[in-house]
Amino acid sequence: VCVCVCVCVCVCVCVCVCVCVCVCVCVCVCVCVCGWVSFYYSNLVFSLLTRKPTLETRDYKKGTHVYIRLMRTLLLLLKKEREFLMSVTVQPGGSNMFNEVFPHVMTAPMTLFIQQGEDLLKQLLATESIFSILPLLDIWENLNSKLESIQKVIKCNKDKVSDKLFDFAQRLSTQLRRNLGDMEDNIDIKESASEKAHAIPVDGTVHEITANTLGFLKRVFDYKIVSESMLPPPQASLAKVTAFADFVYRMMKSLLTCLSAKAEKARSKNNSAKKALANIFMLNNLQYILNVLNKDYTTSAGSNDRSNTSGDQRGSRGNKSSSRSSGGSDTVRAMLDKANPKFVAGVKDQMDIERANYRASWNKALEFLVETEEDDKKKHKKKVDTTKLTKKKKKKIKARFSGFNAELEELFNTQKRFSIPDPNLCAQLRADIKQIIYQPYAAFLEQYQGVPFTRSPQKYIRYSLETLDEMIRNFFEGTGAPATKRHRVGLLGKK
Repeated sequence: VCVCVCVCVCVCVCVCVCVCVCVCVCVCVCVCVCGWVSFYYSNLVFSLLTRKPTLETRDYKKGTHVYIRLMRTLLLLLKKEREFLMSVTVQPGGSNMFNEVFPHVMTAPMTLFIQQGEDLLKQLLATESIFSILPLLDIWENLNSKLESIQKVIKCNKDKVSDKLFDFAQRLSTQLRRNLGDMEDNIDIKESASEKAHAIPVDGTVHEITANTLGFLKRVFDYKIVSESMLPPPQASLAKVTAFADFVYRMMKSLLTCLSAKAEKARSKNNSAKKALANIFMLNNLQYILNVLNKDYTTSAGSNDRSNTSGDQRGSRGNKSSSRSSGGSDTVRAMLDKANPKFVAGVKDQMDIERANYRASWNKALEFLVETEEDDKKKHKKKVDTTKLTKKKKKKIKARFSGFNAELEELFNTQKRFSIPDPNLCAQLRADIKQIIYQPYAAFLEQYQGVPFTRSPQKYIRYSLETLDEMIRNFFEGTGAPATKRHRVGLLGKK
């Protein structure tokens, strides 16, 4: 019996020892895992806190800013630190050391966190890029949603950081409201104060502010909710329009005003080439705006059609999700139609005016080809014998050929350097030129190429109809357009 009892006692002792060893191993593993996790997050927070923050602008994607990662990681780490210190420093019936220890743990990282936010706010005030506000809208949206949680985590008796964090959030919100409210007035380029930066491009192509403004408006839809909460309310006359739709409309209206001011400044120089350049500049930018708005309209209409077609199969819930995912109403065109349904029609009317003004730039060349009223009356009154021309009449014919040649060469050498990126607009303007000048020149050439008004016809009849057609096709090719070869024509119209 004694032997059995001793054996049982030994077995029990061995089992207890094994259990203790297992418990010790588990505790060691847990400590190692917790230590590794704490080390990982501490290093991550340290690397994020010591990294200099910057405002990513053009290529920024929502939710990817390093400051947002820092915010999430710091909040998680401070929660764990708070839980650990609460379990260690707060003892039942004993002294409470939490309020003495926790401020030393969280003050330094929170101070660096707030300082980095202040640096980002300073960068917003210093930069002139229209895209710089997007990352800060994203940061504010995340900070505003986590502000209450952060304040709960860092709360203690000796807490002063919470007030600093709240003050920073207020300053960020105020500055974003001010920037959004003033953005329509600051739409022009400000990177350079030189006159060249504010002038229209030398080739009349789409201006940077047009591409930037439309690109910004398409991207700001990702921050529509937070933007709408910060925008001032629309005017009383637009009571049914949302603040965001009013913002989009004001931005587009300001863009058109800015483009018109640049074109008018070029026209004020009283130079025919500058006036033509201003017309091409406005046509390019207006066409670019219409292309973007029409693309929005087509995308919205197509998505609505797909949503309606599949509605019977997926039900009302499916229709709502499809409409939301397609973004049928979240387009620049949709916002403009809400704020001002006649905006797009107004852009088209302005294009018609600019196109008519450009056609008028060919009037001077056309004057040399068309008979004057006095010549036309004489021609009908008495048939002119073209084989017996007086010296005065020969001189007049020479002047008309010389004047047309000079005007055509000036227009070609100037406007071949103009650039029209949109192929449809380019084809329309070339067709306009052909309609204005080709047929009158054909009639003029047919009338006088067989008339002996000079001993050197190649000096005055410089261009054949084929050459003129080739020249028209080379208009608006940009600054690198090749020079067109001249084809001389003689009295019989041979090249």
